[in-house]
Amino acid sequence: MTETTGGTRGTDGAAAAQRDARRGMVRAVAILLAVTVVFGVLAGVFFWRAGTGSDEPLALSSSRQAYEDTDNRAYLDADATAEVSEAATEIVEMLLSLDYADFDAHTEQVRARVDDEMFEEFELTAEVSREVNTQARTVTTAEVFDRGVGVRTLDGDTAVVTLIVDVQGTVDGEPLANMSSPVQMTLNRIDGEWIAVELAQL
Repeated sequence: MTETTGGTRGTDGAAAAQRDARRGMVRAVAILLAVTVVFGVLAGVFFWRAGTGSDEPLALSSSRQAYEDTDNRAYLDADATAEVSEAATEIVEMLLSLDYADFDAHTEQVRARVDDEMFEEFELTAEVSREVNTQARTVTTAEVFDRGVGVRTLDGDTAVVTLIVDVQGTVDGEPLANMSSPVQMTLNRIDGEWIAVELAQL
C-alpha cells in the first residue's frame, strides 16, 4: 500500500514538473518572440525588412537648404511634411502595439494601413504569432519619441520617414524591459491616404 501511494505521488510529481517545464518553455519562447519582433529579427511578423545599406547617417532634423534644387519637398512643403510625419507615426505605433486578446482587430488595422505585399508577409506568420502570444498573454505598446520623427524624402506620392520608437510590454503579466530602435518607413499616398510599403530597422 505504501509503495503504491509513493509511486502515485512520484508519478504526479513528474507530471507536475513536466507541466511546469512546458509553461516555462512557452513563456521563454514568448519573451524571445516579443524581443525579436521589436528589434526586427523575426521577419514577416511585423514586416521588418533588411536595412537599406545606405551610408547616409540617420538624421531626424533637416534644413531647407539641404533640399533646394531637388525634387525632395520635405520641409519645403510644411503641410505635406506634417501630414506624412503624422501618418508614419500612427502606422508604426499601430504595427508594434499588440494585445493578445484583440488579435483580429489588430489584423484589420494592419490590413487598412499597409500595402498588399506587406500584408501578405504579415499573414505568413500571423497564426504562429497569434498562438504564441495568446498562450503567453503578450501585450505591447509602441510610442514614437517626441521629436523622434524626420522626413528624409518627400517626392510626389512617395515619402521616406525615420522614426525612433519605444516599445513597452508584458508577457503573462510580467513587464519586459523597454526596447527602443530607430526605424525607416517608406510610404505611398494612395487615393489620398498614406500607406506603408516598407519598414526597415536602422
